[in-house]
Parts: sequence; structure tokens; C-alpha cells
Amino acid sequence: CLYKDRWYSDGEDFNPEPCVHCTCENGNPRCRLPSCAPLKCPEGQILVPGEGQCCPTCQASSTATTISTPTTVSLTCRLTNGTVVQDGADFTQGPCERCRCSEGNVFCTIGDCARPNCNNPVQQEGQCCPVCTGNLLIT
Repeated sequence: CLYKDRWYSDGEDFNPEPCVHCTCENGNPRCRLPSCAPLKCPEGQILVPGEGQCCPTCQASSTATTISTPTTVSLTCRLTNGTVVQDGADFTQGPCERCRCSEGNVFCTIGDCARPNCNNPVQQEGQCCPVCTGNLLIT
């Protein structure tokens, strides 16, 4: 399967970005972010993105408003670019990836691309599948 200009063998596991785990299944990459459990931050703490971590953490904040009961964070998906997606939402990441946020996990499928019948296929910007340029066909 092809993922971001690189070919992977069926059954191969790979991590294209921190916090993203993928497996090549039947010629298609299946990727997901780690499951982050809903957090209840104690009084005087707030939920913040974890520096160098995949899931948010509770941290003390001098500017946090005191709340008499802990707050609960609803399930969302935090993408590697910092975007937060609501549970159940479908979204795209580039021209090939179709994704869904489900119970705090991101599940993506990649457009199925047949290996081009040439020696040096080219990935064109905005296109899902690589294409052949010129007349360099594999025989």
C-alpha cells in the first residue's frame, strides 16, 4: 500500500508521525491515533495538550477558575496538527485519506491505488494516486 509517497508491504506496521500508528491491510493503510481516556481534572487544574505526549494532561493553573466539582472532557480526537475533531465526525486529511473520529480514536482509510505500470511513478500535488509520466512502461 502507498502512504505519503512510500510503499509498505501487506501486514507491515509503521508510524509516519508521532502518535500515529498504521498497518498495511489488504493493500490499504489503516491508521489511528492513540485512544485518550476522558479526563476529570481536579479543582484548580485545567486540561492542556501534553507537551511531547499524545494525550492531554491535567496541569495546575493560576488562572483557572475554581470549580466546586471536577469537569469532564467529552470524547474528541486531537489531530497531530492540533485540530480537535468532535466524536462521530468524518473528515479528510489530504487528497487520499478519509477519516472518522470514533470514541476518541481516529480511523482512516486511504484511497486504493494500483501500482502504476512504469518505472518511476510521480505523485502529483492534490492527486491521490501516483501517475506515470513519459513512456517508461514496465515490461
